[in-house]
Amino acid sequence: MQSRRWSAPSARTLVYEIVWDDEVIEKLWRKHHVESWEVEEVVFDDEFAEFRWARDPAYGERLLVRGETHSNRSLFVALDPIRQRGIYLCRIAFDK
Repeated sequence: MQSRRWSAPSARTLVYEIVWDDEVIEKLWRKHHVESWEVEEVVFDDEFAEFRWARDPAYGERLLVRGETHSNRSLFVALDPIRQRGIYLCRIAFDK
């Protein structure tokens, strides 16, 4: 089994904006009790967050992020790149 490496420091600079879909926001809360602002804290504010690219057969290339909110909640986040570089659509986030 091949190990998966985390941490690509340059990936952080690629995330300029997270776009939100109302259905995803509702699903994050209903299934995982995660709020959009918590995802943004992990992606934009956690200086120790780990980023890596992954290719999923069903969903294509995604940016995966592991990090903590200001209240020390550990989250795993999956972001899909969209049209413009640096703009991502949040697909899922849950406790890691």
